[in-house]
Amino acid sequence: MVESPTAVATATPTAALTENATATPSPPPLPSPIPTAAATATPTPLPAEPTPTATAATIPNPVNGWVAAAILARGINADQLPVDIDDQFRVGENVYVATEFRDVPSGATVGIAWYRDGVEVSIWESGPQFGFERANFAFFRVVSIAGEHTVSILINGQAVAGARFTVSE
Repeated sequence: MVESPTAVATATPTAALTENATATPSPPPLPSPIPTAAATATPTPLPAEPTPTATAATIPNPVNGWVAAAILARGINADQLPVDIDDQFRVGENVYVATEFRDVPSGATVGIAWYRDGVEVSIWESGPQFGFERANFAFFRVVSIAGEHTVSILINGQAVAGARFTVSE
């Protein structure tokens, strides 16, 4: 069965927020002359590590731009941000991939490659971009075959971030 690719790539510039907080140091507490009871520690088991759903570009590339992460979700909002983040989907569902591109130069292309069980299923790339410091993009695809899937976010045809997800019947 051939899957039909669909991409939504609407750049929505976002503003960076910077907090300028200052802190006044407080003096350390003085020892109390009143003895206190010794506390006993009860070990608490750590929760199981979550399954990673995205891999991040670790070193920004000032020439080609970069992506902080690829986030898998069941939907996106009007700002191209993920809604209902997940990495487990069912056949027939839309899989959305939301990402924030950073420092993309004029003339660069952005895109996404979809893989199932390690085999490329489809690839979509934009035309040359106007260049931007920061923009949210979202891509989606209806998955029609169960298996292990991955996506790669592309800048100028090079993978800069990715994510894994599972599709079941």
